[in-house]
Amino acid sequence: MSATGQTKPTNRLADLLKARGWTERTLASQTGLGESYINRLKNGRVSSPSLVTAGKIAKALGVTVEEVFPLQAGGRRG
Repeated sequence: MSATGQTKPTNRLADLLKARGWTERTLASQTGLGESYINRLKNGRVSSPSLVTAGKIAKALGVTVEEVFPLQAGGRRG
């Protein structure tokens, strides 16, 4: 957690959405996931989505799972 009590996202979701001009609603629509879930994931309140979920997000964004959810030290995903 940061000094403000917020967790730091361990994914690049916010950057990828911004680069495409997409909103959380757009990604939710493209993946069938809930907009609130996308928000929690983007803001680091959900750290480890399932592989299926990660795949849906990556496919919708046109990138690999690793580009959205980079591996951290020890081989764990963010």
